[in-house]
Amino acid sequence: MKFKSKQINFLSRGISTLDTVGGQNLNTITPTILNFDTIEDANSMYITKLSDSAYRINKSGIYELIFKVSASRQSGGDKNILTALFLDGVVNQKTLTANSGRGNNANREISFSLPPCELDLTALQILTIRSFRVGNGGGQITTLPNTSYFQLRLLN
Repeated sequence: MKFKSKQINFLSRGISTLDTVGGQNLNTITPTILNFDTIEDANSMYITKLSDSAYRINKSGIYELIFKVSASRQSGGDKNILTALFLDGVVNQKTLTANSGRGNNANREISFSLPPCELDLTALQILTIRSFRVGNGGGQITTLPNTSYFQLRLLN
């Protein structure tokens, strides 16, 4: 299966993942660990998939990360959602992205994208992608199927 959103060939030195299911709740104050149930171009020499939500770095070096999380707000008012890479449970500030859903319209789509970002990663670090709400906001916002992904490859 080839992902339509694929921007770079990660075949030899990394992974490319996709959330084909969607429905993950992002309207939480505690960061929600996102699942990516499909993996393509996995090379365990560099990165190992531990679960649908956690990946282990096997080789220290400079990696390039790209991610996109797409969601739909089904109900509620304004939402401020942040998405970031977490390493060993700690947010990596360099990867923090934000988007605001404004107004009371239902079924409004929003997305969070990180352009190519270089990260100095160490062997045995565990990485997850997490999203969370900042501030007030009732209602529901969930990920869309087949639109959220992350890609990670070793540069050196």
